[in-house]
Amino acid sequence: MTPSSNSPVLYQNASQTVFLIDIPASIARGQRLSPVQHPPPLPPGHSDPTTAPSTGNKSTAESKLSRCLLSSPPLETPYPPSTEPKTDSARSKVLQTIPPSERAFHGDIISPLVRSALAEIQDAYRDKWCLPRRYVCDAVSQSLDRVQHPKPGDMTVTAGVRDPEPIAYYYGFESAPDQPPVVLSPSCVNGFRTIDELTDLPVLNTSSESATVRVGQDSRPTLQLEFTVPPLASFVACSLPTSQGEQTRVSPAPATIPGLGDRRFNLILLDPPWPNRSVRRGRQYRTNAYFDVDGLTSRIADILRAHLYISSDTAADDDAAADVVHRRPGIAAIWVTNAEKSRKAAYNALQSAGLGLCAVEEWVWVKTTTEGEPVSPVDALWRKPYEMLVIGRKQHADRADPDGAGGANANTIIRRVIAAVPDVHSRKPNLRDVFERVFFSSPSPAVLDGDTHDGVAYSAWRSSRAI
Repeated sequence: MTPSSNSPVLYQNASQTVFLIDIPASIARGQRLSPVQHPPPLPPGHSDPTTAPSTGNKSTAESKLSRCLLSSPPLETPYPPSTEPKTDSARSKVLQTIPPSERAFHGDIISPLVRSALAEIQDAYRDKWCLPRRYVCDAVSQSLDRVQHPKPGDMTVTAGVRDPEPIAYYYGFESAPDQPPVVLSPSCVNGFRTIDELTDLPVLNTSSESATVRVGQDSRPTLQLEFTVPPLASFVACSLPTSQGEQTRVSPAPATIPGLGDRRFNLILLDPPWPNRSVRRGRQYRTNAYFDVDGLTSRIADILRAHLYISSDTAADDDAAADVVHRRPGIAAIWVTNAEKSRKAAYNALQSAGLGLCAVEEWVWVKTTTEGEPVSPVDALWRKPYEMLVIGRKQHADRADPDGAGGANANTIIRRVIAAVPDVHSRKPNLRDVFERVFFSSPSPAVLDGDTHDGVAYSAWRSSRAI
């Protein structure tokens, strides 16, 4: 079936095992409250204490609503097979370097699953596999054109000078372990001189409107950075050691995320810096070395142990007065590479957290062209067209996979395929809609998104180095 036009989900089947998602739309949707996040209406005469008063600035409100995510042009044809072995002999040599269990997992389980899902979408969905996009290059050209050829009513933009706007300055603000959270105002720009003033502190947007954070000095406007914090969202900018070497430099290693204390979440989504050959070759961003996988696995387990909510058998889950976090399941989601080593590490992290977690689902994000072709051959050796998300929750012990990588009990795992046309480098689809459809209907869950690349109307913590 095809969902409503305002949804980033372009297609889903009745069993919710196959989805087609538009990546830019999913991220844009994540900036706004979802239907399950809207609070119940207040009685007449009562006001929402968590919502800052509006300034009545219509242009500011319209500007927030008219924001458009800039994207790269969608792929119309698959990538050229330049990285694949050219001869049977070369292919045979590469296959010898891949563990037999990994070859069987991808060849016997994932590849047929992906092909079947793509064929299902092709049969049911007759349109382009992504929505129209606004490209980064087009936006830059339009901005330059507005500077050089302003039109009546245009905002004045000359030499980096912007129209005056209300700014709440936090200059001189110093972060410290005992410092209270920073509460943003949605009615003005929240200004900070450096990112250090926000480090290791919870930054909260308690309003149902988005808030703007500007980092940098007014004397150097071209070097300022501006961030939009979605409604009812918060973040912590911090770094966590993920290897033994880093832990000796930052001692003792924190057991929890700075600024979060003992706060717990219904969903924790992590995108760890797993060792990755193609990423190391491209040097786009830093990843962990292979000998650091154990330390990374331990760090993931620490985060889950400290911040994932797991209800007890005696919890009053049906109590309508209970806090929302105590009435929703505890879900851990970990992005992994296609290498068996990282997938097994994710399974081990779930089990070693000591919460009774085990992997129950695997979601496969398959990257396609606008016509629904995989961007590379499904059975490619070096560049597979998909990435995987391991989903864990508290289950009976017999659901766990002791091999941690799709072993004898691999078929007990529920698998879902999420097709999407890729966007700019490293931009993953925002899966909030899918999580809400599969695991959370109402009320809204409390979510922790680790190493988030795009803001979402949930809690997040951001680290340019760690998980």
